[in-house]
Amino acid sequence: MNNNNFDYLFELQRLKSFKNWQFSKSKKCNERKMAQAGFYCTGSESAVCFVCGKELDGWEEEDDPWVEHKKHAPQCSFVKMRKKETDYTVKEFVILIETVLKNQEEKVHMDDVMKFRELMYSMRDKLQKNCRS
Repeated sequence: MNNNNFDYLFELQRLKSFKNWQFSKSKKCNERKMAQAGFYCTGSESAVCFVCGKELDGWEEEDDPWVEHKKHAPQCSFVKMRKKETDYTVKEFVILIETVLKNQEEKVHMDDVMKFRELMYSMRDKLQKNCRS
């Protein structure tokens, strides 16, 4: 993810990300329902959950964003709570923030692991090449 998920903590910010969404307001998979289900737009056909980071693409106009989110990311705290933003308690909101932080930390860690792995493979290849010479 290139975006900071905290940029999409509130539904209004997620909704604004859908300016080029492919489906009209009259469709089941409209921008408001996408934002309510925790998604922000990353392309005309793709969206990411601000909490769990699950990216889904290939949306169809009759897809229900909540149903799809639950089907593909049942572990997501946002899906489990399934409340309107205005109905969150302070405690629930803090839990969401903590989850976003944890998920971003894990992603950064995995990015570092992948970079380290690439570096190690590169060094191994150079060593093998030097040993053969």
